[in-house]
Amino acid sequence: MRSDIFLQYSCEETSEESNKKYDRILLVTCISSFIALIYSLTIYYLRVKAFVDVKIFDLSTVTAGDYTVFLELD
Repeated sequence: MRSDIFLQYSCEETSEESNKKYDRILLVTCISSFIALIYSLTIYYLRVKAFVDVKIFDLSTVTAGDYTVFLELD
């Protein structure tokens, strides 16, 4: 034996409540976009800084091996 119950109701809200929800969603979206922008800029800065640090390290550790060639003579 199977029983089905159907319930129907309507959800009504005022335009003031809708505007309040819209404002909250807009605020969350703006904050999320700002965080994503800061994150992207931070990653870009770290990549550029690492590249510069590698070049500085390479320049500060110049040795004779950088300018010589090993050639075996028979």
